[in-house]
Amino acid sequence: MTQNDVKTALDRVLNWPRERQEDLLEIIATMEGQDTSGYYLSSEQVAEVRRALVDKTEPIITLEELDLRLRRRGL
Repeated sequence: MTQNDVKTALDRVLNWPRERQEDLLEIIATMEGQDTSGYYLSSEQVAEVRRALVDKTEPIITLEELDLRLRRRGL
């Protein structure tokens, strides 16, 4: 993707209905907020997420169970 591709896409956005343009602004704000977040995954955590997405046999735990496990580890 080039800057010209981005400019072309943004030119198309100017012809969208106002509601759709507002949706896009929310998406952009969310993306920019992620750039300033203090939370980042380590390389090991990224690898674990990728592994879990591929391995459908891994059990899914609830947030309550995750919280309990983290408390047990003192986190």
